[in-house]
Amino acid sequence: MDSTTRHIADYIASHKLLDKNHPVITGLSGGADSVALLAILKQLGYNVIACHCNFMLRGDESLRDRNHAARIASDLDVPFCETTFDTTTYAREKGISIEMAARELRYRWFEEMRIRHHADAIAVAHHRDDNIETLLLNLTRGTGIAGLTGMKPRNGYIVRPLLEISRQEILTFLSRCHLTYVNDSTNAETLYTRNKIRLEVLPLLRTLNPAVDESIRRTINNLAESEKVYRYAIGQLQKEVCETKEGNLYIDITQLQASPSPEALLFETLAPYGFNASQLVDILACCTSPQPGKIFMGANHRLVCDRKHLIVTPLPQTGIQASVVATWEKEETHDAAGITLSYHQAQGFA
Repeated sequence: MDSTTRHIADYIASHKLLDKNHPVITGLSGGADSVALLAILKQLGYNVIACHCNFMLRGDESLRDRNHAARIASDLDVPFCETTFDTTTYAREKGISIEMAARELRYRWFEEMRIRHHADAIAVAHHRDDNIETLLLNLTRGTGIAGLTGMKPRNGYIVRPLLEISRQEILTFLSRCHLTYVNDSTNAETLYTRNKIRLEVLPLLRTLNPAVDESIRRTINNLAESEKVYRYAIGQLQKEVCETKEGNLYIDITQLQASPSPEALLFETLAPYGFNASQLVDILACCTSPQPGKIFMGANHRLVCDRKHLIVTPLPQTGIQASVVATWEKEETHDAAGITLSYHQAQGFA
């Protein structure tokens, strides 16, 4: 076993990412990262199923990628599944970017494959360089502590076994194993923000500090440890501030205002219910200047301001929809999470 494969084996074990008793859905684009991931997991004895998506975005190049992915899977004696998406139409119908559309389609299909094949994980080929790019991307957009810790080794069923190795280590591994791969021509274009960071920003940072990649990697790890303390503190504060009764969440306004950081506590409490940072200012204003009866709408919950509490209730799945008259406020797209959040603020009752 070579050093790269051993490193990944140790990483998988330390984070409990995979189980050899269950199949592993493995994304295979045909590019260097995904070919290395498939080959390494196969070497380590995992029951991998290669899954390839054709997004119909690059003409003959997309077909070339598909054929190469199928050939790699065959050479490694790995089952090969494939699907084709009309990504452009999907993006237009959903009103989202091509990048977002491809991400949604890919992960939705991977989940379908996971269920169909009774797999317990979906392995994707994000590596250390991707994680550095993600941190810088989040910084340019503005982010909280979670956005500074990069991608996680596990996110639900999605696992990232390559997160601690670099792109160069991947290329060295492929060369040593005589494994071929294809290059996506769009990766050389600076039209996309992530490409611009990889091709222009990081090279500039390396002129300031040749070891900047390692410095950022250490920073990500340090912040990930700090986030654990932050999450623990938030959890302790939520025990004092929040109470669940009959399926509704009650947030004590007095206790909230007495907390060390009402804004951070409120954001972390409301985010899982479909509310976002843009609403915090107005919701906090209801705490300092009570506006009983004022309503805020999240993606799947409603927040009602009371004199003593903020009350969060689930939105009904069915029923009369005209009970609240609302005006469109804002839609936010969060690329890192792969979701679009929409919300309305109610203006009155019909």
